Amino acid sequence: MPDLVIDASIAVMLMVPNASASSIDRSLLQDADPLSNFLAPSIIATEVAAAITKLLRQRRISVADANESFRNWREFLASDILSLIPANMMLTASFDLSVRLHHPLHDCLYMALAHRQKAALITADRALAEKARLLGLPTEFVDA
Repeated sequence: MPDLVIDASIAVMLMVPNASASSIDRSLLQDADPLSNFLAPSIIATEVAAAITKLLRQRRISVADANESFRNWREFLASDILSLIPANMMLTASFDLSVRLHHPLHDCLYMALAHRQKAALITADRALAEKARLLGLPTEFVDA
């Protein structure tokens, strides 16, 4: 099984219970092939933390839920489950994709990483999934 790139939309679904219409659980990662590596560009660390605070500001989660989600996120980042790849390693490729696809650069970092590592991309972002498929990247869309 190829390596798997998870994006921030998936990480938020994993960390914040009931934040979306349908949450997924860590079984997505636990049930995967043990030979697979889970990867993400380093920007995911701040993207997920920012999403947690946004959910709090929108009053979709409580302060207690935000603190617990952020604590879970920090623990997840400290584990060996997800390998963070420095975003600057994909910056040129991401910029080129962003220009070519007319798509936000931060999303293009995930596509560039998946392309670079010959990995599949897992996302709950429909627009990102569509662009990744246009590029011929193996992509799993998780409906949120």
